[in-house]
Amino acid sequence: MLEYNIEINEMHKQNLIQSLKEIIFILFGILMISQIKSIYNKSEIKNKRIDSDTSKNEISFKDIAGLKQVKKICIY
Repeated sequence: MLEYNIEINEMHKQNLIQSLKEIIFILFGILMISQIKSIYNKSEIKNKRIDSDTSKNEISFKDIAGLKQVKKICIY
């Protein structure tokens, strides 16, 4: 009877360890996904800021003869 209880306790311990490993793996996956999303959002915000900054710094000018419009220049 004592051996049977020890075996059951060992099985429960192994199942608990396996469940904890799975939970940690899932939590790690969620953490990685949230980190990737935050990095992506930061890069989008940075790109939007750069776009808005460059639109303010764009200068259009005419060529020396004054006949045609030249491409816009972005000043960084």
